[in-house]
Amino acid sequence: MLAVAARAIGVNMDVLTPALSALALLSAVPCISTLIPSAPMRAGKPNVFKPLATTAILLIAALTPAAAGPFYQAAILIGLGLSLLGDVCLMLSGERWFVAGLVSFLLAHLAYIAGCAA
Repeated sequence: MLAVAARAIGVNMDVLTPALSALALLSAVPCISTLIPSAPMRAGKPNVFKPLATTAILLIAALTPAAAGPFYQAAILIGLGLSLLGDVCLMLSGERWFVAGLVSFLLAHLAYIAGCAA
């Protein structure tokens, strides 16, 4: 099933090592859990699954050889790192953390644009 999904998005199956396959499967748990409305979020407790999912995606991107070049990979990794920072900032309370999260996501999207424009 992972192979079908990987081919569908254009991933070269020759570079999909067993470690990357395992990491991709492990990342599915926190990704799916972010879709389920959870009681901890309603009780004011932070949902740690969103940053875990972003971390897993970041690791997959870091461990996958760059097919589009090193600048593209670096820009995407920077964007994912800034998105992770934004997720963490939005978990914290206060206007200062909210603004920091927004700025982090803005910078992440600028990194994605730079990577895709190259």
